[in-house]
Amino acid sequence: MDHTDAPGLWRKDFVAAVRTIAASAARLPYGVPEPVLGGLAAIELYSGGLWPTPQVELLTVDLCRLQDELIEAGFRPDQCCPSEARNLWHPTLDRGVTIALRRPVDANVVAVEIERSGRHEAATIRVVGIEDLITDQITGWLRQGGRRSETTMLVQVLVELGRAGVAGPFRPAYLQRRLAQQTGGEVVLESSLAPHSLDDPAPRMTSLSSIGCLVRSWRAKRNLPVEAADLFPGESPTDRGSSDIRNRNEMMEIGCLAARTAKIIPFRPHR
Repeated sequence: MDHTDAPGLWRKDFVAAVRTIAASAARLPYGVPEPVLGGLAAIELYSGGLWPTPQVELLTVDLCRLQDELIEAGFRPDQCCPSEARNLWHPTLDRGVTIALRRPVDANVVAVEIERSGRHEAATIRVVGIEDLITDQITGWLRQGGRRSETTMLVQVLVELGRAGVAGPFRPAYLQRRLAQQTGGEVVLESSLAPHSLDDPAPRMTSLSSIGCLVRSWRAKRNLPVEAADLFPGESPTDRGSSDIRNRNEMMEIGCLAARTAKIIPFRPHR
């Protein structure tokens, strides 16, 4: 099936970078686990570009072989951002990659197909489950003292999109267990499910076009602009730097996710 990279949601450079990474991962030698998209890049993918980032975080157990394949695909060592992780930059795509030596929770990884587009063949990339992203954001929020911030809005959006199915069938029981483990029982997710309900353990698979349809439907229900271009009027993708958060917050305050009126965190801390 041909796919036009869901214009109006993700930036073209993001989709192109993810497609290139997926193709590089497919060339890894037999027995080498494919990398997993994580961090802010996974949030950008699941949110339909609502939280953009210039850097793509990849989790892997084999730094050297993955780096070799990415360099073969056009990425180059990024001397401007030295760190313990491997930082690369693609001059044509204008997109960076951070490779971290870390094994994700394999049982909660989602396979996302990037459909065929023009001369590009279909490719699949593995992405951290949205439940793990929610847990990471909540634990970071607690470390900040639990103050109202953009993190609380991000958590609400991720929970709503997760329940909408952007990462495949939502796994509330798994999320509850992770939250209990990471927060010592301080935070639980509001849910109508029985305490001992179990999630479907089947591997989860979705596609970029499916995520795009679900994100557009969620935005429509929330009375938000359906296309990303409407969220950032008058700006080109390369202009979206420090103004991203300002524009997004202004849009949220006008819409039904207003920080002063909405119930931001869809979970309750235990006192």
